[in-house]
Amino acid sequence: MRAATGDDLPAVVALTRAQRSRLARWAPVYFNPAAQADDLHAGYLGWLVSSADHDTRVVVDDGEVCAFAHVIEQGTHHWADDLCWVDGRGAAGLELLASVEADAVATCVAAEDDESRSLLADHGFAVTSVYWSRPLDRDGASPPAVGAAPRHPLPAPPLHTFGPIGPGDDGALTIAEADSLVVGSPSVSPPIYDPGGPSCVIDRVLGPDRSGLVRAAMAEAAGRGDAQMIVVVDADDDELTDAVMAVGFVAQVQLLIRGASTAPSGGSDPGRTPRAGG
Repeated sequence: MRAATGDDLPAVVALTRAQRSRLARWAPVYFNPAAQADDLHAGYLGWLVSSADHDTRVVVDDGEVCAFAHVIEQGTHHWADDLCWVDGRGAAGLELLASVEADAVATCVAAEDDESRSLLADHGFAVTSVYWSRPLDRDGASPPAVGAAPRHPLPAPPLHTFGPIGPGDDGALTIAEADSLVVGSPSVSPPIYDPGGPSCVIDRVLGPDRSGLVRAAMAEAAGRGDAQMIVVVDADDDELTDAVMAVGFVAQVQLLIRGASTAPSGGSDPGRTPRAGG
């Protein structure tokens, strides 16, 4: 394992492009490549690799780049973003992850990627949260209501990679009534994937009627023009899992972590959708 250099860029671009193709086959809406995705991501990778402020790593075997990741420090853990490896070379991905000297290391895989999840599970990684999504019907949706900001301390969300989401954020989707609370992001449109329009990310759904709260959040997000909703669910939260499944959400991404981490999530870029595999 070593730091990525500009000479590695063509191989890294090819690896990440192949990964996007796999993701689109698993989830053709959630991971639908945006227009110019290949060019945009290649430019982004070139900027990362050339910047001393970013930790990009490759595993090279006999001159071939076999694995890549962008390692991001997120407080209580390090996140291996864009983690990908050559088909059949999962050991190279594990070598890269092993090089991250941190108490906790996290990465993402597509929910349909049983092979990668099993490989990581065999080496100490456990699913800590799941990203569930579904398209929203914007036809005839009511305009969103203005949610009141909760006055009590907010509980920590499940671990995720979207960056901090708070009810006080400009454009946030918030439902706060009595003992019920939903916290959602402003509308976001990341550059690499296009699920048909903007997305809303929900990372807290609390209250006695969580199924009803999910439906209310869907109506508000559709009313403001969002095309997709993503709900981050703790892996042990069976109640919320049942609630999102009951209204047609599908598991798209699993976040796995090696080592303990119970602190709130904090991503590098609140406006990105999750990119499984890294």
